Amino acid sequence: MDVTRLREKGLYVPFEEMKHNTAATVKYLFLDAILALIAGMCSMPEGEKQKLTALLDGEPKISRPVWPLDRKTSLEMAGFINGYCIRYADWGDAQRPPQSRGGHPSDMCAAMLALCDKPGVSGKSVIEALHTAYQLWVLVQNRMMYKRPEFDPTTFLSLTLPVMVAVCLGDSPEQTQNVLNLSASSGTTLLQVRPADITNLKCGATGYAIARVFWLYRMSGFLQAPGSMFDGANGWYKVVAKFDGELEAMDDDKTYEQIQVKALPCCNVNQAASECGIRLHQRIDGDSTRIRRITVHVSPTDAGIALKPGKPQYPYDHPTADHHISYCLAAALKYGTLAPIHFEKDYFSDSELRRLIDLTAGVVLTKEELSALGGGKGPCTVEVELNDGKVLTESVPRPAGYFVGMAGDERNAGLHKVVENKRAILEQCYHYDLSEVDKVVLHFEQYEAAALIDAVQTALKRG
Repeated sequence: MDVTRLREKGLYVPFEEMKHNTAATVKYLFLDAILALIAGMCSMPEGEKQKLTALLDGEPKISRPVWPLDRKTSLEMAGFINGYCIRYADWGDAQRPPQSRGGHPSDMCAAMLALCDKPGVSGKSVIEALHTAYQLWVLVQNRMMYKRPEFDPTTFLSLTLPVMVAVCLGDSPEQTQNVLNLSASSGTTLLQVRPADITNLKCGATGYAIARVFWLYRMSGFLQAPGSMFDGANGWYKVVAKFDGELEAMDDDKTYEQIQVKALPCCNVNQAASECGIRLHQRIDGDSTRIRRITVHVSPTDAGIALKPGKPQYPYDHPTADHHISYCLAAALKYGTLAPIHFEKDYFSDSELRRLIDLTAGVVLTKEELSALGGGKGPCTVEVELNDGKVLTESVPRPAGYFVGMAGDERNAGLHKVVENKRAILEQCYHYDLSEVDKVVLHFEQYEAAALIDAVQTALKRG
């Protein structure tokens, strides 16, 4: 990857040359990530928050993480804590490409929030950097990830983040290339980021990857990479990549239609089922005790994760709960929503939720059913039988926030709807007023980037 050619290849686009729809998409995705970060911070047990806060002691006072409030720390720790929070509730976006496993490009936003506090960083430069990073993420995943399915998507932050940081801070191509070489040259180390050698938590892996890039960025002023990221037995090319030729910019719509934004704080394959459960809650007048049988039909594509054999009958922590389709559906049926608060431990032992889980059977949609729902990823049908024998059915052809086939205005209208719903859930659960955060992000080109941290922290103080 020759960073001297980012603009020539169309991977870097100045804000003034960016299509209006593209800039709007980036803003909505950034706002979505900030809301996911707030949800993660709110979801975290108090003891864990205290341990994270203690990590800041003795660190240089350079940058503010979004949380804890009014605390400055090193750039590395600000990125780490933002990344930890943004992935904690697992409510950020995901890429669902045609042939690879995808990942969570919103993790990049955690690093960008740490950079917002640096003097001279503008809202425009943040939008430019995020657009560059989203393009790189999708290209890297589509061109490399499907060949190496054992790699976790967190690994690819080592490629996208150095470029994003350099674009945001206006570094020279030579320094950018050096950071990129430092970050990507040791491919064997990157193997350990997620598959349990260092951490088996998504939030820890994300925070670690971001902190590592920031540390190398600071060191790049006087450390020279031993060679290109493609050189040596442990280089990216030998260990990870196997590039198919050069990276060329994709059409913006092709880039962003692969990004699915989660409308609800659960695993992507549980989104449609939970939406069906919310609709059914209304139809049973909010009384889940009337239900005596539940059947959830999912697509063959989603069944491997949603109906995973051998999973625990009942969830016992946040990671098992948000990947547990029966639990997510049960919460939606009982409460008429699914919010970060429903992944707190007290809910896992709730007798009514457990009863609903016991009533749930999962099956795979037939070819005919799948065709009727439009096929592909995401379709779902939920059927409940009530105590009086009445059977109610709800279907979702594809969950909210799934934009394949959409372009421009249609995609942004869907994004707007999802972030408004997410914001409403957070405001209702935690009594925040996030309207100023919304305003700053959606008009970010008019602000210095630090105004965003001010707006978020002000909202958190008043909550």
